[in-house]
Amino acid sequence: MIRRLVVAGSEYTGIRVAGAAAGKTIHRLFTGIKTRGVILMNGTLSHWIIHGITVQDDDVFIYGPAVDASHLMEVLAGAGTDAALKILANLAAAYALLEDRGECPGKLYPDGVFPMGGGGFLFLSGQTAERIASVHPEEKLLAGYYAINHPDLPSTESLSFSIAALSFRVLTGEFPFPGISGDAVRLRMRSLGPISPRHIRPDIKETCASILTRALSPGQYRPSAAEWETILRSWIREGPFERLSAEESETVLRREEKNSALRERRHRRREFFRRNRIRITLSALVLILAAYAATGIISGALRPGANLGLSPEEVVRLFYESMGRLDHAAMEDSVSGKAGDDYIREVTHLFVIFRMRQAVESRTVFLDAGEWHRSGRPAPAPGTVVYGAAGIHIEREEIEDSGGPVFRVSWERRIPGENPEIPSRGLQIEERVFTLREGSGPVIIRIDKLSETPLTGLGPL
Repeated sequence: MIRRLVVAGSEYTGIRVAGAAAGKTIHRLFTGIKTRGVILMNGTLSHWIIHGITVQDDDVFIYGPAVDASHLMEVLAGAGTDAALKILANLAAAYALLEDRGECPGKLYPDGVFPMGGGGFLFLSGQTAERIASVHPEEKLLAGYYAINHPDLPSTESLSFSIAALSFRVLTGEFPFPGISGDAVRLRMRSLGPISPRHIRPDIKETCASILTRALSPGQYRPSAAEWETILRSWIREGPFERLSAEESETVLRREEKNSALRERRHRRREFFRRNRIRITLSALVLILAAYAATGIISGALRPGANLGLSPEEVVRLFYESMGRLDHAAMEDSVSGKAGDDYIREVTHLFVIFRMRQAVESRTVFLDAGEWHRSGRPAPAPGTVVYGAAGIHIEREEIEDSGGPVFRVSWERRIPGENPEIPSRGLQIEERVFTLREGSGPVIIRIDKLSETPLTGLGPL
């Protein structure tokens, strides 16, 4: 609640903290606060200073200079879709400006953001908003702070997540992460992802639903505040809903119900592995060591290097193509020193997971991204993850004093995603690879990353 107050004959704006029954604890928590809020109006910043704390009408308020402002959640709840989206677009633009000027609060506190007339906002400091949240009962937090704030994300990603959660609420009327407690909501945010927006409102455009689902899912790309402003204004301009017949709506709901059930099963399976990871890992290690012995992997040090007889360009290609085959031994043969260490560690880790899942579930879970790309990039089978390097393009570069051939490598990296609807995600990468002849053949001695761009979905580049 935010309202006009009169204190000692002067008019102020008061922000409700708690009921007066909360007693001296509330006064101790807020007495002597020196932090200041920020008012952003028409691109201009000014500060809102907290003058003190007072009790009026059996409620405790902190108060400061009088402004024309309203509570964010109340305004969104009472506005139509377009008006609410406009408020969120203005909010995203405000956060982008605050980030540029070093005034961003880091999280979106529902009781710390107040829309003002003329498209401006009053933002309480993170410290003040956090103190207000700390004295609220859990049921109030479940309808506000818990519902829109991820427990682990850094500030810019956290704000993006919160804008997505509020946009989800505006379009569907519900929060994306249902739960009867804060712990249940946080667990779902960390591991399961949101309800599909179209499961609640099948007439939400698929493009809109996809953006929301990605921004709210673990390990997915989240738009910046400036990008959110563009997205939200496009939804206002083009409309976030589409006309569907009753039959089309029923088809969407059936599909979303099926996908939701699949996500829940995968979540339960992941939880089983998490709770039993020590026992399963020990069993898997025994199986892997037995497989090593049976196939001669343990004696791999005695075999000729995979780079024997290859040209430098062929060694570079071998390194990248071996990712999708989970052939960490060939990758190790292709490098010298610490070159490519991160890639090799990841492949070794996934190789262990691959063996473990094969032993437990008796099925293949990884699809070589190179083969997948050459096959026309078909939709993978449920539960299968596209992994590795796809669309590899190698060009020779002339660089003085490099010691050996240098190549520019453009490739698409497919890595596991945490959203059941998109089991892998893509990155378009440009790298400069330095090679040198050592021992049995050429090796990679250094890999410099030049650029990395997130890709959307499984579509072609």
